Amino acid sequence: MTEHNGGEPLVTNEQREIIREIERSLRASAPPDWLEISLHYRATVEIGEVDLHASTTSGEITHWDHPIECTMLLDHLREEMRRAKEGTWFTASCVINRSGNCTMDFDYNSEPSWHTPIPPSAYLSDLQRFPRSEEHTPPWLREQRDTASSQRVPHLHDFSTA
Repeated sequence: MTEHNGGEPLVTNEQREIIREIERSLRASAPPDWLEISLHYRATVEIGEVDLHASTTSGEITHWDHPIECTMLLDHLREEMRRAKEGTWFTASCVINRSGNCTMDFDYNSEPSWHTPIPPSAYLSDLQRFPRSEEHTPPWLREQRDTASSQRVPHLHDFSTA
């Protein structure tokens, strides 16, 4: 059974199906003795970062490379979950246990905890793809947007020839 926590409930069958595909992909790629799978995904339209591990029957924590289709599905889910004036989420967390439960949380407003800091321009690109009204733009994102805008290199057509 797939559950969704945080924000508005999933409202489309397409969103539910994408989550089921993510779950299937993770289950198929997990080590054979897994008990619980945890995935944490941070993304903008330019950059994505995945932490994936499983606890095993022996009590160990195993890390493995995520299946590429999982990233593609997560990016598609970001697109599908965009909200007018609110953009889309930056972070998704998924926990799957052996008994069949899958929970996902989506964070639209907190700054992602990247392993390697990303450039402000990545957030600006994200805002261009997933626009937000000013009231739905958290202060940290405004700062990133404004920094990226001030660092923007003028294009040739920005110069006057007069």
